[in-house]
Amino acid sequence: MTSASNPYFWLWWLSAGNGLLVEGLKTGLAEAGVFVLGHWMADAAWFLLVSGSFSRGKALMPEGVYRSLLAACGRF
Repeated sequence: MTSASNPYFWLWWLSAGNGLLVEGLKTGLAEAGVFVLGHWMADAAWFLLVSGSFSRGKALMPEGVYRSLLAACGRF
């Protein structure tokens, strides 16, 4: 949902992503599907890394600092 509501997601797929997908289709539909699946898996891995870092980072700082940091990120 987050990716689909991000305008840069659509901008990327309509520009660079589209070109890569068209190149993938030249080799076959299965290869293009593998490209898209791989891209989505890379996105999921990135989001898991970021969220895991934040959840583990809680142990490295006082509770008040952690909550303030999360509030600042939320406002941003």
